[in-house]
Amino acid sequence: MLLVDAGNPYLMRKILLVGLFLAVAAVFASGQNTDSLTNILKSATVDSVKVKIMLRLSETYLVSNPGSAVYWANSALKLSEAKSNLTRFRINSWNTLGMAQYYGGHYPQALEAFSEYYTAAKQEDDQLNMAFALKNQGNVYIEMGKLDSTLWF
Repeated sequence: MLLVDAGNPYLMRKILLVGLFLAVAAVFASGQNTDSLTNILKSATVDSVKVKIMLRLSETYLVSNPGSAVYWANSALKLSEAKSNLTRFRINSWNTLGMAQYYGGHYPQALEAFSEYYTAAKQEDDQLNMAFALKNQGNVYIEMGKLDSTLWF
């Protein structure tokens, strides 16, 4: 059952315009979101809050600007490694860094980050994140066309 009559060009044009409008609105909202997060980060005093904001900034930039995503993930990683009470954030930072490298097409760096993600998760006996790390490594090998290597992940 079709909800939209594909033979009606007026209706199809209208749907296309609405989709385009939503895509443009999402881009502008993303820009405002990063500005807001950056302003909050400047005034944050609690380290865990700072790391959360940095990770959120990195995730926001993953597709649109992988270089900025790498910067924010590295910033979160650096702060989380400097503080012993931010172990969970260190694990998440490695994952986010790996994702940023992956989206940027830097597959060897993504593999390295996902390997560190696995190691950090293993140190905390975090089996869920260990599984995600292995899955992410396998996805990178698929992108690289190294299908034999994916068998190990």
